[in-house]
Amino acid sequence: MTGAAELSEHRRQLYIKRLRLAALLCLLLLAAALWRLGAGEWDIPAARVAALLNPFLDEASRTTPEALVIRSVRLPRFLAAVGTGGLPPSRARCCRGCSQIRSPSPIRWG
Repeated sequence: MTGAAELSEHRRQLYIKRLRLAALLCLLLLAAALWRLGAGEWDIPAARVAALLNPFLDEASRTTPEALVIRSVRLPRFLAAVGTGGLPPSRARCCRGCSQIRSPSPIRWG
């Protein structure tokens, strides 16, 4: 093999490794999302959560208390947390790891 062919093969193998890692991370994110949607005061199994998130769910299943909790409380809360990046900046800790709380703006509130 020439140097160019070896480089091309190496890049292809590296691309495949990155795709596998991305797929694994997506699966872990999906599993964590299902677990997070099921965790709460009512512990709902992940398989049931996945079934309740089906867009073609029949009307009888949509009106169950579990479905209402998942679809109208937990899912919007989860999507809002993902959309905002988790904790708001006002709750972030300082760089030294102490208990001081940083303000997101130069104005200090008390």
